Amino acid sequence: MVCILLVSLLYLIRFVSIGVIFAIIARFSEKQKNIFSIVMVISGFFVAFFGFIQYILYTNLINLSYLGWDNHWFRLFSTFFDPNFVGAFLVLYFLYVWYLTMSYCIKREIKKSIIFSILSLLSLFAIFLTFSRSALLSLIIGILTFVFLQKKYRKIAAIALLFFFIGIGIILLNYKATEGTKLFRIASSEARITSAMDALTIISKNPILGIGFDAYRYAQLKFGTATGPNWQASHSGAGTDNSFLFVLATTGIIGFIFYLNILTRIFAICRLYLKKSPFVIVVIASFCAIIVDSFFINSLFYPFILVWLVSLLGIIENNEQ
Repeated sequence: MVCILLVSLLYLIRFVSIGVIFAIIARFSEKQKNIFSIVMVISGFFVAFFGFIQYILYTNLINLSYLGWDNHWFRLFSTFFDPNFVGAFLVLYFLYVWYLTMSYCIKREIKKSIIFSILSLLSLFAIFLTFSRSALLSLIIGILTFVFLQKKYRKIAAIALLFFFIGIGIILLNYKATEGTKLFRIASSEARITSAMDALTIISKNPILGIGFDAYRYAQLKFGTATGPNWQASHSGAGTDNSFLFVLATTGIIGFIFYLNILTRIFAICRLYLKKSPFVIVVIASFCAIIVDSFFINSLFYPFILVWLVSLLGIIENNEQ
């Protein structure tokens, strides 16, 4: 019992740390914000860059399967070791650099426009090479949200479609017939359904308060949804694929209502800032993309994605000061 409480406490510490990141960025000066923006651009570039190297030289994770990693044959998984999560992260990166591309095009800064156009294309190629259906869907949602919030619909829509078809071409040119690269694969879909059913079982046992954050692995063992000798080592054992079911299972109905209130307030604040700061479009599009993605993978609680999202929120908070 003590061990469970200590492990759960670590999850709380992580969340507090992420909140501290937001508080720090929100207090950045304009100059510091610009420097931090460069850091974000560079960090996302290296995730994509190492992903391309991995895709060429390290085509699968079969040698690490004994540690619980899936094989991921002929898929880009980069330093995340997971194509779905890196795909979701790259969607956020694409929306960010795409916004910068549009901004510099409007300002007619040719060199910067070319640089960020290249970064946008590279991130888009990387997304398609993950062969992640959830990432592709979130990419579409992110682009549509971006287009909807922009005034110049036709130009942006044309660029979005161009990028999309280029990405489709990359898929067709690099397609290798494995289970992981089939867009209509069944195995992973069945696994997600099973994961959701297991979550519903746990929710039914503790509907009001839940079983506690980072106690999901132990709840699975208790209620028989996790079996076998590797229940502690399994990467998927600590959560479920659906972020909202994860919130319901760990915090109950009370925590779920509180969590939905936080998301609602984020969108309400973004709506207020929208007329004053065009950058808010990126924030709204990013949250819409990840919320859709979170129905298929637990992306709303993935640390690197969380840090990116709170960084965006910190930037717009800074813009209002």
